[in-house]
Amino acid sequence: MMSPSREPMARRQFYPGDQDAFARLSGDYNPLHLDSLAARRLIFGGPVVHGVHALLWALDAVTGPAAAVARLKAEFVAPIPVGAEVALDAGTPAPGTHRLRVTTDDGGTAAVIDVAWAAATNAGRLPKSGCPDAGTPHLVSSEDAAGQSGRVDLHLDRDLASSLFHNLAKTLDAAQLAAVLATSRVVGMECPGEHSIFSGMALEAAPNTAGEPVLDYRVARVKPRLSLADIEISGGGLAGRIRALFRPPPTTQPPFTELATLVNDGEFAGRRALIIGGSRGLGEVAAKLLTAGDADVRLTYHSGWSDAERVRDEIAAGGGRAECFAFDVLTPPRNLAERLGDGWRPTMLGYFATPHIGVGKSDGFSDTIHQRLSHTYVNGFRATVAAVRAVGAVGAGELRILYPSSVYVDDAPPDMKEYAAAKEAGERACAELAIEAGFKFVAPRFPRLATDQTARLLGEKEADAGAAVLDALRRLFDNTKDPQAEKP
Repeated sequence: MMSPSREPMARRQFYPGDQDAFARLSGDYNPLHLDSLAARRLIFGGPVVHGVHALLWALDAVTGPAAAVARLKAEFVAPIPVGAEVALDAGTPAPGTHRLRVTTDDGGTAAVIDVAWAAATNAGRLPKSGCPDAGTPHLVSSEDAAGQSGRVDLHLDRDLASSLFHNLAKTLDAAQLAAVLATSRVVGMECPGEHSIFSGMALEAAPNTAGEPVLDYRVARVKPRLSLADIEISGGGLAGRIRALFRPPPTTQPPFTELATLVNDGEFAGRRALIIGGSRGLGEVAAKLLTAGDADVRLTYHSGWSDAERVRDEIAAGGGRAECFAFDVLTPPRNLAERLGDGWRPTMLGYFATPHIGVGKSDGFSDTIHQRLSHTYVNGFRATVAAVRAVGAVGAGELRILYPSSVYVDDAPPDMKEYAAAKEAGERACAELAIEAGFKFVAPRFPRLATDQTARLLGEKEADAGAAVLDALRRLFDNTKDPQAEKP
């Protein structure tokens, strides 16, 4: 059982430098763990710690004198964001064993580890000195993974290992340590490779049958409906199975040429639209639809400049007009008029800024998550409207605002209560600004639409983003109705 002590055995934060060091040691250079720009578009919304990194940190805290692993089981339950603090609780269910639990700063379980120790036997051939060569992850789909097999060399840079896992580097069988490190490389670089998540492992001590320091792997089973692969491994004095998940790639929005077929010629002519968060997702769709209808668009990005330039260039290639620039909704630039350029003033504001949504706990309400979302959906929205007003935008009653809300406001899943509450507060902010400044707005409660934010391991049916956003734009500019009446 776990120790009754309320104080954890250890605490730790994993920083980008730690991630870089572990990537060199393990050979796992998957962008999910290292590339903040790429990872922001992946399932967790930012870089997360390698599961094996957290595992070895936990084992490092409890290892004793010279030892080997008799049995090792680990389940990586939830991601650990880079920079977040984690805690370690340890118990001893039986002599020579440990049960370890790594928890995140909100009390959630990130990993559960069971280990049984044995006397060191040096069962495996000593690994090669130094780190594995850096490489690019392979891209293996669930359809192609079944039956795949391969072999990776076992490496161990003892100095680097000691700097990360001081106790393990001195006491754990070197071949076994190298083999555990190599499991991260198998999942993150070999199979599934780039679009992978390491879910867990169940290993036991085993004689080394290879004549050299290697780890053999073979995909034993794939369950495409569950996005899951079981991979048999052997080498370095260990054998068993590791489990990987096929994570969804970044969502690709429809091309400009396709969206343009939905729009009437000149439908948005004369409109000057400022699209906050137009570099991807629904903001990208809105920017393309507007420019396809002859609107003049300025789209913003927070960190994804390459995505914004891609959208701008795609619009230009299709004959539309768009420019892009950086914009932080929490600290809008004082020189917004200069960034808009040449006396350009918006007649429409589309507010598509969003942090990573994620999910909360199904059995409670997290004030921390709610506040994080509200900073963008409410505070950032108000700050952005204030910045637009400060540049001398069109007069009262002439600025139109599209504020995307969600059907979850009406019926939120248990783990999305914080998101629903923050979006509902954003709707209220729209209504208050409409009274205060005479702005007109629509706040459509969109159904689940295909974006990076809605990507899940288990596929769910999503509505047509192009049709949904176009309908909202048409309601926003329908002069025969008061757009405020269109708010649910």
